[in-house]
Amino acid sequence: MSSPFTITVRRLHLIAIGGAARLLAALSSVIISIIIVRTQTSALWGEVVPYMLIIEFSFAVIGWGALPYLVQEFSLHPHQVKSNWNRVTFSRSWLLLILWVSILFLSFSSAIKIYLIIWASGRYVFQSFEPIVQVERNFLFSILMEVSAMLLITIPIVLAKAPLKVDTIVFLFSASMVWRACLSAIFFRKWISYRLPDLLYLREAFPFFLLTVSSMLQQRTDLYCVAYFLNDQDTAVYQVYFNFLIFCQFLSSLLLSPFAKNIFRLPPQSLRKLEQKFILIGIPLTLASVAAIWAMIRYFYHFELSWFMYIMGYFYILMFYLYLLRNYEMGKAYRQSTVAFYGFVGSAVNLVLCILLIPRFGKEGALLAGSVAQAIIVLLYYRTNINKYGKG
Repeated sequence: MSSPFTITVRRLHLIAIGGAARLLAALSSVIISIIIVRTQTSALWGEVVPYMLIIEFSFAVIGWGALPYLVQEFSLHPHQVKSNWNRVTFSRSWLLLILWVSILFLSFSSAIKIYLIIWASGRYVFQSFEPIVQVERNFLFSILMEVSAMLLITIPIVLAKAPLKVDTIVFLFSASMVWRACLSAIFFRKWISYRLPDLLYLREAFPFFLLTVSSMLQQRTDLYCVAYFLNDQDTAVYQVYFNFLIFCQFLSSLLLSPFAKNIFRLPPQSLRKLEQKFILIGIPLTLASVAAIWAMIRYFYHFELSWFMYIMGYFYILMFYLYLLRNYEMGKAYRQSTVAFYGFVGSAVNLVLCILLIPRFGKEGALLAGSVAQAIIVLLYYRTNINKYGKG
């Protein structure tokens, strides 16, 4: 039998490598954007952003809550893991077909349409294997795959002698996604066993689908509006800055992830004490995060942002510290539908404010809209008596 020390070391190693895999996946877009901005132009990155947003939104729908649904099913039915994975994977396939047809009707060039279809197909396959990575804990494979896929995009850009066009960048993104899909399909080939699509899955996973879409819209509505209202240069600047804000929120969630199981077991009084400590830690950490963002934006991207953007960015990140543990509590009390509702309320407020503020105030208006929406979500969480929905 392994000693308690050995078991602890193994757990810490697993947490570390799992965190590194998630960190690298979150950082890849940042690294690619730096290389494009520094070797090409920021406007080129701004041209790429709308295509990324189309794929991102499409797969919030096509994913149909597959990852959280399967994590739950794997836990409840450990002897049906392979069967459930194939059922979910093939049951979503008709959604991909709808996306293919939808892309053909978009007002893009033929080349861009083909690249988007290839990108979407690769994303579908790659995304389908994400729950298996979690189950088998193949985080090292995930890290190596992310690094190789990122190199597939960045090396041609760095070596390019002539200015690149957006078609080339979209092609590189699609090729990178196909590479991920092929590696995943080969590595996890023993899992693949064709199943007829089961539309009952769409009904079963609908609450998880709502949760995923509401979370995505809650975070991205202002970015979608920026891409619609502003030019490529401003879109690039806002997307880069906004991605850093989201990345800092992601880092704050990493602080709690090793203790997630224990959090679910804590009584309400202990959770409140933990929440107070988490927020107190978040105040200086958020300040340090904004300082790091300022340095990255100024010295790596050579972008100039107003102090208003950094001040609002501080509050944008801090809001996440204020409601993250409340989000855990909602999950503990099986109130995912309430969490989804709050996300839709926040995104609706964000959308209305963006329409009013962006045409007049540009990037500052977008971030103000997003920050106000975040504050409203905090208020909704704090007005909810979570304990009445479930035990301690």
